Amino acid sequence: MYLAAKLALPLVPVGVGYDRPWRAKSWDHFAVPRPFSRARIIFGPAIPVPPDLDRPGLERCRDQVEGLLERLTGAAETWAASGSHLPGELMLRRLLGPWPNGNLGTIRPQPAVMGSGAANGRGLSGGDDAAARSF
Repeated sequence: MYLAAKLALPLVPVGVGYDRPWRAKSWDHFAVPRPFSRARIIFGPAIPVPPDLDRPGLERCRDQVEGLLERLTGAAETWAASGSHLPGELMLRRLLGPWPNGNLGTIRPQPAVMGSGAANGRGLSGGDDAAARSF
């Protein structure tokens, strides 16, 4: 938060969810994806951090970003568990063979998949600025 404020760079919150991950028995319940499981990533809107914030201002901003990260992660986990598609979803698939230049495992974007995954029609994050990614 402090570094983003001093460098005048926005924060971009990212929520990640997996289908049936292994969970660590720790305070944060760290998720380890199972082989061949679905991963879902939801990018939140870029959040500018004013450079002149004092400590209480930075703490308020940190609390807001933390809440957004928790909502994005919850939405990504729900989305991964459901297996549904969201409007505007961009699917990325790992290639099975090499590209002509010899690179293995290069990720190539596929056309957007339109579906009826979200109840509100705007995606699970609830905002128009959020982008959804599916792996």
